[in-house]
Amino acid sequence: MKFKGILALILVVGLVFMIGSAKAAMMIDNEPGNGAIVYFQANASGLGTVFSIFNTAAEDRTVHLIIKDQCSQYINDVCLELSPNGAVHYGIFADAGGAYLRCINGEGCQKGMAYIPDLKLDGDQNYRGYVNITEIENCARKDQPTRDNDLIVSGALITNDWWIGINGFMIQGLVYGDLTADGQIKDEALPGGPNGKGRIAVGRWYNGQDPDAPGSTEYVASLITVFPADREPGKCEDCADAYRMKVLNYDDYQTEFSSKKEVKEVASTPLGEMLIADWAGWIKITDIDNATSCGIDNASMCGFILVEEKGGGNADAVPLFQNKLWW
Repeated sequence: MKFKGILALILVVGLVFMIGSAKAAMMIDNEPGNGAIVYFQANASGLGTVFSIFNTAAEDRTVHLIIKDQCSQYINDVCLELSPNGAVHYGIFADAGGAYLRCINGEGCQKGMAYIPDLKLDGDQNYRGYVNITEIENCARKDQPTRDNDLIVSGALITNDWWIGINGFMIQGLVYGDLTADGQIKDEALPGGPNGKGRIAVGRWYNGQDPDAPGSTEYVASLITVFPADREPGKCEDCADAYRMKVLNYDDYQTEFSSKKEVKEVASTPLGEMLIADWAGWIKITDIDNATSCGIDNASMCGFILVEEKGGGNADAVPLFQNKLWW
């Protein structure tokens, strides 16, 4: 009888653990996955984004891409097949006619460009959003991910002056139920981001000019953040100030400055207005609140810090290091 009681208790505890651990997917950088999020940005002045998808499997794999805007609205999609060790390369660029998707090279895509008329300009004259990428069983079942982590996704921001790598934010372990009927990755399937309870994001910044080197290069830093979400058509088309981030900034002497910033689901935030009066330091995001009804509680966050040479020239993408990105 005691054995049966202990067994029943183990089963109940296991059930509670399973219910309390609904977010099963992981987000581990630089490891293959069956999903990915790729940030993109483009403007008519020459900035664009390229991204590549590589199939590491010894079998054909079906890949589904959804282009989403800065409020996670579903814009359009592409579904294609990749052979073993096959790859495909896309770019999102812009000209006077608007933003467009271009197949640069690879399997399953028709070379050329297709305008994305539903993608709207941000206030700073940039097109922003992200690409929702999943490895699925077939194009007829976009809600059915494979159980394999076969994809590698890499990206880059490019201009006439520089090219910087921004690897895709890889997702491992998506299962049936983690995708919507049209193939969007459900926000509740992803691990949460900074939450004020131990989960944080930390990154290095450079902004301004080294005071000990007069005449040296001056830098401008921007915090790039993406809060992936699945959206029904017409829901939260305006996601302004959807998230409130608590940000701590430190110089290299551990001087601290605290601020809060409200952002869209996909945003580029100039760090100059939030930084200590120094030219280099560390940013720590300690908490994210859903500031409006469009925000998502316990939201997952992807991002990096874009450091540009003022006036053009060189640039770099500095990663945001996050802890506890799995359950």
